[in-house]
Amino acid sequence: MIRHVVLIKFKSGAPKSIGRQVKEALESLPRQIPEIRSLEVGEDVVRGPNSADLGLVVGVDDLAALDRYRVHLDHRRIVEELIAPNLERIVAVDFKG
Repeated sequence: MIRHVVLIKFKSGAPKSIGRQVKEALESLPRQIPEIRSLEVGEDVVRGPNSADLGLVVGVDDLAALDRYRVHLDHRRIVEELIAPNLERIVAVDFKG
C-alpha cells in the first residue's frame, strides 16, 4: 500500500469556505477513482502558526495506481479549479505503509 499525504495551506485572501469546499470535493473521489482504497481528509482544528489548513491521506495499491490517481480527470479538476487558485503552499509525501 502507498500512502499519499498532502498538506495544504490556503492564501490569506482565499474564501472562508474553501477548506470545506475542497474537503467535500475530495471526499467524492473514491466513488469516481477506482484506484483509491482509502481516503481521509480534514480541516485543521488547532490553527497554530505552523498548521496547514487541510490534510489529505489517500491509500492506493502501488505506484502505478498513484500515477493513475494523480492524472485522473476528477482529481485534476479539483486541483485546478479549487486548490490551485487559492493555494499558498502545498507539501506532499508518498510512502509505503
